[in-house]
Amino acid sequence: MEINLRRASVVQNAIREAITERASRLTGNQNVELWRFAGDAMYVEQARAEQLSLLAGINQLETILFTLRLSVGQANAVNGVNSVLTEQAVAQARVARLQRLLRNPPAVSASQLAEQVKHAQANNEKNAYHSRDEIAVNLFTEQDLQEFREQMVQSRRRLNELSDMLVAANVKSTVVIAHSDWQFLEQRGIV
Repeated sequence: MEINLRRASVVQNAIREAITERASRLTGNQNVELWRFAGDAMYVEQARAEQLSLLAGINQLETILFTLRLSVGQANAVNGVNSVLTEQAVAQARVARLQRLLRNPPAVSASQLAEQVKHAQANNEKNAYHSRDEIAVNLFTEQDLQEFREQMVQSRRRLNELSDMLVAANVKSTVVIAHSDWQFLEQRGIV
């Protein structure tokens, strides 16, 4: 069955959720009420068979998931999506960095800085002297911060463009999932 990359992403998430749900039920042990064990030794064998069946289902889901991931990765490489994803990661890191820098107020003028130092020294004379007293100094001017804002706007604009490119590539690119795998997923209510 042929599905686009967007649908493949949804299917991968559904498979991951199904694996997580089933794995939470995979215990490897079973509490056996003594009266059941005494009366029916098959109870333990039935619990074992259920756990083995659950494990086999998880293994099958993992195989389907990794086959699908491999197909998506190959399609991404062929269609240039990997390059777009890399550029997107760089732009996201740049935006995050600029946001951190823009949290700080602009640097103060030299005269304001001198006033702050003078005030700090006056406080030191009143209080005990500490050899490592310091004041926080913002390094970037208002002009620097304005340039950072412009860079951030450009980076966000590029992120939107890259996102649109990814959506287009994910809709028009397809991967093939084996019919038997698709049926396996359908029978278990995953797709």
